[in-house]
Amino acid sequence: EIEQSTRAAINLLTPDDGLRYAAFWDWLDTQIPDTPCWFLDAIAVAPEMQGNGLGRTLLCHGIEQAHAQGCFAFLETGTAENVPFYESHGFRVVSKKAAPDCGPLIWFMQADR
Repeated sequence: EIEQSTRAAINLLTPDDGLRYAAFWDWLDTQIPDTPCWFLDAIAVAPEMQGNGLGRTLLCHGIEQAHAQGCFAFLETGTAENVPFYESHGFRVVSKKAAPDCGPLIWFMQADR
């Protein structure tokens, strides 16, 4: 829903009227499990604040909330360096796929309850 609201603005900024942008996000949406889960969509820490435990705190909070509701936590990353960080918190790679139209490689990860 949040991403959908950005499409009109993105369309004006791209030479293809946002078609590649929309195709990427539509594809990404098809990778999210159909079973109930917590999708930890946007976990980020400003580079100058990294290493202070903020990302770890956000991630652990999401995992705890998911597990408290009997769900697993799910996330995706396009940054290979993030994979070991997530794995150290109980996530496992469930798939790794190249996004369409020469898009980035994406790791889809799950932390079981």
